[in-house]
Amino acid sequence: MSDLKPADQRIYFDHAATSWPKPPGVVDAVCRYMNEEGATAGRGAYRSARRAGELLLRTRIKLAGLIGLSADPMDSNCISFHSSGTAALNSAIDGLVRPNDCVVTTAADHNSVLRPLHRLANDRNVDLRIVTCDQTGLVKTEDVLNAAGSDADWVIITSASNVTGAIQPIEEIAEKLKAHRARLIVDAAQTLGAKSIDVTTGVDALAAPLHKCVGGPAGTAMLYLAPSLHDSIRPLIVGGTGTASESLVFPVHQPDAMESGNLNVPAIAGVEVAVDRILERGLDQIEQDNRRICDHLTTALPSAVGRWIRPLFAQLPTFSLVPFSLPPAETAAVLDSEYGIEVRSGYHCAALVHQALLTNETGTLRISASAETTEAEIETLCAALADL
Repeated sequence: MSDLKPADQRIYFDHAATSWPKPPGVVDAVCRYMNEEGATAGRGAYRSARRAGELLLRTRIKLAGLIGLSADPMDSNCISFHSSGTAALNSAIDGLVRPNDCVVTTAADHNSVLRPLHRLANDRNVDLRIVTCDQTGLVKTEDVLNAAGSDADWVIITSASNVTGAIQPIEEIAEKLKAHRARLIVDAAQTLGAKSIDVTTGVDALAAPLHKCVGGPAGTAMLYLAPSLHDSIRPLIVGGTGTASESLVFPVHQPDAMESGNLNVPAIAGVEVAVDRILERGLDQIEQDNRRICDHLTTALPSAVGRWIRPLFAQLPTFSLVPFSLPPAETAAVLDSEYGIEVRSGYHCAALVHQALLTNETGTLRISASAETTEAEIETLCAALADL
């Protein structure tokens, strides 16, 4: 088996967890900021501190462009930085959901949504309604609307399954929810930087890590809040913001209200470079490349190795496998040790989707590529699976 693996081979198929390698210039931007600037933002009026603030503003404006907002700095104030997608989602969920609220979510969602809501169901008497998904992880719009009814306060849904790559009908849900009282919160962990997103069509809040499809360093994420929610959100963390420091009253204006403490400015310098690359390449081109990778994987992955779980018309190159010969964990270990191929096995921090996928006992072997995965890497993966 080891004949297939050169001594230094490392082939990465875990982009749904984090992207690697990072786009050209990202690591250099992080190191350059630490070596040449080093100041924190909003904590001084000297030149390097001002440049840190300018960097944050530029990056907010560019991220605003990725989600359908204008380049107006006022639009960029709707975007706050966070340490992870989980932190951003917790800030939104804990800050917006009130005692006795009714919340609709789905079985396809990540534990970053399900666990905070489970806790609020116990701590705040939240009426939690969980919509089922099909055997590819796809949720039906009508099921979400029926669950929301006339009394739901919030619908919180992932834009795409991190287990199967199934893209949820967010645009349709957003449009049809306008006839309901519920507000829409989207977890865009698997789609920001991979697909076009327009929050102006009816998305009230959107959270996403910036180290996955965007290509930034780990420890970075964003939260978009519609202006109508700025005054109602209750910050999860309070402390120093660099503004109104003489007062014990915490600032309520955005994004300061969501950004207590020092931000990870060196990592955000890397995010700016990563977003620049997306904007230069264009999301249309990235979507085309993703579909091409999906088509290649669909036709090349050997069917005899197990049961493949993926949408009928895959748009994101994230597929799951239930191997016939070895459990997913052992298959992943062999692929790593014998072939230098890195994939993820288990439940992928998605507690409920496995009931629909019929993978409760073992989880799945997840293969997640990127728009820049090469045909040679796919062929090597297929050869290793066939060899197994």
